[in-house]
Amino acid sequence: MRLIELVVQQSFTEEPLPESLLGLPALDLISVHAHHLIVVAKSDVADLAIRQRYGLNQYDSVLVMSCSILPHWFTHEQLLDVFAQGIRRLGLGQETCVFLSRTDVGLNDVISGLACLFDGYASGTVERISTDAENSIVLKKTGFGGRLYLHQKVTERWIFLTLRHPNRPLTRLCKDSGECVWTREEIQSETLGSNAKFLPSDEALISLAESSVIVAGGRGMKSLDSFDLLHELAAEIGGMVAASLPAVDAGWASVTRQVGQSGQYVRPDMYIAFGISGTPQHLAGIDPLTTIYAVNKDKDAHIFNVAQLGVVESCETFLPLLLQELRQLKRSRLIHNSKC
Repeated sequence: MRLIELVVQQSFTEEPLPESLLGLPALDLISVHAHHLIVVAKSDVADLAIRQRYGLNQYDSVLVMSCSILPHWFTHEQLLDVFAQGIRRLGLGQETCVFLSRTDVGLNDVISGLACLFDGYASGTVERISTDAENSIVLKKTGFGGRLYLHQKVTERWIFLTLRHPNRPLTRLCKDSGECVWTREEIQSETLGSNAKFLPSDEALISLAESSVIVAGGRGMKSLDSFDLLHELAAEIGGMVAASLPAVDAGWASVTRQVGQSGQYVRPDMYIAFGISGTPQHLAGIDPLTTIYAVNKDKDAHIFNVAQLGVVESCETFLPLLLQELRQLKRSRLIHNSKC
């Protein structure tokens, strides 16, 4: 297995970070064939300073993405572009790759965006990585707000994740042999841009627990533009927007809006599901007493087995029509009330 570790180095006056993620107990159960590091740092930071911070022989290679501004001024879109450039420079290869993020910046959105760009699997935040008897990767994650642990077997070739850090110092781990290859690449930060959209940073404050109406989208929404219609619908009916894991992985919603076994547990009066198949993992995050309405073009989708009302239609066709009807109904009520 090859690991590519992603780091945003904000400054060199902050609390020192661990020299290598390979020192984490969370990674001590996997066999690593190569360990690479991509660091985003300001251009005036010397290689010697980075070597002292991350160790002289921790990695097989270190790629420094140098920029003219402090990395904490980057938007998530810019960080996505920078890391994508670095990953392309290193090359994905045919072997299984695990991409790790170590930074004080919340990068779940960026990790999801990278998974979408490189056609990989975004697993969110992981407590531990190991392999089973079949040499498949097993991820240990928390669910239901940390009330239990989940063990997820992954067969995808490329996995993108963030790794939770322990609250204790780590043992320095040096490579047995070989010489680390250092490369510095200058990037033009003012020209960086991405077609991906990210929601505001206050998404971290989103809580679905108190919402009586939830409008949720899944893989069947097809695109971020279609997902934006869910926010319009939620605004019309006084609800909040949620998402399934595939929608979060695609970068259409932040992880704070994820409902399911590895996301939030919700208990609204009404849950409207668009393009959600209804896997047991997703339904585990919805209270059994909630009334579910579903829209899905697959007539055999499991969501229809638990929905009180179902519509067999594509979301991109049905959702604009629903919004149009709701707005016409509101206008007609306003006209009627004005005549009273």
